[in-house]
Amino acid sequence: MGFTAWMTITVLALSACSAAAGGLQVMADFQGIEYTEQGRPVGMPMGGIGAGSIEISSQGTLMEFGNINNWAARVPSIPGSGLYLTHRTDGKTSVYPLSAGKVRFEGNFPFAKLTFPDLPVKLTLWCWSPFVLHDIRHSSYPVAIFDAEIENTGKESAEVGLALYYGTDYSAWLQKLSVAGSETIPVRILSDSSPVCGKYADGISFKTKAELDTATVQERIARTRKTLEDAYLKSYDFTPINISNACTRSYKNHTFGDDKPHDPLTFDDLTPGRRDVYGIPFEIIDDKASAGKSC
Repeated sequence: MGFTAWMTITVLALSACSAAAGGLQVMADFQGIEYTEQGRPVGMPMGGIGAGSIEISSQGTLMEFGNINNWAARVPSIPGSGLYLTHRTDGKTSVYPLSAGKVRFEGNFPFAKLTFPDLPVKLTLWCWSPFVLHDIRHSSYPVAIFDAEIENTGKESAEVGLALYYGTDYSAWLQKLSVAGSETIPVRILSDSSPVCGKYADGISFKTKAELDTATVQERIARTRKTLEDAYLKSYDFTPINISNACTRSYKNHTFGDDKPHDPLTFDDLTPGRRDVYGIPFEIIDDKASAGKSC
């Protein structure tokens, strides 16, 4: 028996067109900010609103995976994920990782433009997700799109291809997240992928299922709950203090804040009398009996 968690993976679409045929004319007026700092990479997020995201980095890598319901604990990198160019000429095929050479990165959300001067062809890679102002529906698609313009700058004809690899081994990250690195919980990862054919683009849908040992997980949860209860729900020493003589105003019709959104929130439903909160006694003053001096 295992604890099963399904993880929805962003659909990744990859397309290419010939620069000689006009390329992506719609992006002709793109003006991005070039990132020139060496060493530390930056990234631009791709993914719909509320649908998680992954980032394309200034080094041509995929990073900061936040598309598996892990908003607060993103995965810095996943083994096996990356973008590659294949180049075949004279019967010989070569594979070039896009992150292996120089990368020129220009960003202007929701688009990033990457060029790769070390490749044997001229490649311009556009990375983006739909983001339409005032249109939440069409800005929420769980997709990351990679459009490429390719121009053969060599003297020989060549067959050029683009490949996207998306790793699905989350086991190390899951174990670290589940137990804060203090012990090991057995994790079994099951992955699946399927082609997606749309009206305007084709892609691949990735799905990953993680099965954790139920007994170990439940034991860990029980220990964590006890630790929290011991820390926050323990008995406290106290001395009751009567502050009724210091009350100068009524809590009736008194809002939580001064702004309009808080107007419906009042203390009118408070019932006068004794209350115990985690073993500590409180007395709610009768507003009517105190002539409106209950707060």
